[in-house]
Amino acid sequence: MKECELLIQFNEATKGRFSYCKFSGAEVHIPAQYISIHFVYPEDKQAEIKANRAELTEIVRGIVRSRARVEVHFTMSHFDEQFFKARMIRFFEKYPTIAPYVFADDLRFSKDGDGTVRAVLRAEESVCQSIAARGLLALFQGEINDHYCEKIVFSLEPVASESAFDSIDAYLTDTPLYVLEDESGRFITPEMVEEFIGPIVYDKAKYIADCKKQGPGIVIAGKVGGMTALKSRPKEAEAEGKPFYKFTLSDLTGEMKCLFFPGKKYAERDLTPLNGKDVVLKGEVKQSTYKGELSLDFFARQISLCQLPKDMKENRIVRLVPERYETVKPLPYVSAAQLDLFGGEAETPPYLLGKTFCIIDVETTGLDARSAKIIEIGGVKMVDGVMTETFSTFVDPLEPIQQKTTELTGITDAEVTGAPTIDKAIADFYKFVDGSILVGHNVAFDITFLNAAGKPHCIRLDNAREDTLALAQRYLRGLPNFKLDTVVKHFGLTNERAHRAIYDCLATAEVFKRLAAFVGSKQTA
Repeated sequence: MKECELLIQFNEATKGRFSYCKFSGAEVHIPAQYISIHFVYPEDKQAEIKANRAELTEIVRGIVRSRARVEVHFTMSHFDEQFFKARMIRFFEKYPTIAPYVFADDLRFSKDGDGTVRAVLRAEESVCQSIAARGLLALFQGEINDHYCEKIVFSLEPVASESAFDSIDAYLTDTPLYVLEDESGRFITPEMVEEFIGPIVYDKAKYIADCKKQGPGIVIAGKVGGMTALKSRPKEAEAEGKPFYKFTLSDLTGEMKCLFFPGKKYAERDLTPLNGKDVVLKGEVKQSTYKGELSLDFFARQISLCQLPKDMKENRIVRLVPERYETVKPLPYVSAAQLDLFGGEAETPPYLLGKTFCIIDVETTGLDARSAKIIEIGGVKMVDGVMTETFSTFVDPLEPIQQKTTELTGITDAEVTGAPTIDKAIADFYKFVDGSILVGHNVAFDITFLNAAGKPHCIRLDNAREDTLALAQRYLRGLPNFKLDTVVKHFGLTNERAHRAIYDCLATAEVFKRLAAFVGSKQTA
């Protein structure tokens, strides 16, 4: 039975005496075998509904005619701003690319002379446009009409955005090179939220990593650390400074310095017990200066206790694999070069058949991926055990190369000057290795550097991997060490230009082909 049919038959059976009642929904509970049917009625009709509730319940049951138990609920419609805010947040939670940018405290209420309630949501232009384009304004208005007898009009008030990419939704829509790993959005949904300071924060929280611009009405959630009670420097004519709290809030994407000024209202409230607890904050992100240092900090206005969801995982923005090479193009592998360098071909081990591998290597200015730079990237593609393509490029680190790096690699400032910068080189390399198994000698080192360099560009290599260092340690016996040069010599190969990316790749490829012969067998060498 359709919802409108139920209401029509209800009004016919009651001869229109209760036409002010609205059908607000029905739920079917299959395991418990019962149906819940919900009506709402105006506040001034409470006495009449109470006097006739039993009769109305039997009328509805007669209309439904179900073998299951039918429960009928009549709820008085009463507009409450806080409940309305919570309903709005629950509605937009169904649209994850919009939900993080809709805030309960951005609702403004007013009442017309005829009693009409006007609820106006202030949101950034891009958010309002997205809501309107998806027809969500009409959908939410329909939900309001179903659940309230009062006349409530919901509308949007756009506010200017600071940039073209103020929301993740707009960013992803306007930049098709990037997508979210899944469609659930980049935010955290706090659980078991309780009031602590100010009204309860109902909103979903942004990732701290996304709080990169100043603005009010921002919500973040995480674990409190380093909560410290301090006093500001006294101003002229003040006996002492104003008390405030300084702490850090950490989520799965980073941490942010937070400040809270209790003022007179919360002067007696002690925040130090919040250390180590999960909280959700609402406030403003803005630049501040503390002890001469300029930083982007969070000024909390509301603090609610909560529990963060277990097993949270960052929903990353990832770059799609480019459709074509833009700066560095791979070259066909010439088999004669292999014969000249390594002295002949060997039979292809069965383990290599039916697979595509990319043997990779990078040369860097140091050993720490957080500070050192990539100065050369090399790759060799191997399909069914046959090398098919090579990728080789210098990378301009935009800083001088130290002498010790030149001594080790032979790479000079003159060679990298004017070479592609890392953003261009890694995008093309990302395409080159797409769909392949990555291979390297201590391959974790190379992937760590590549992922660190790719992170600002939303590039991450999550490919399966094989490590010739680990394979050598497993299958080779009697070697003094397992450095690449040592393993190359063990197999009777030569690498005249060690510590150059493409040549190390070629040497590693030949080592890998020989080690692959041991995979799946009990042989060692």
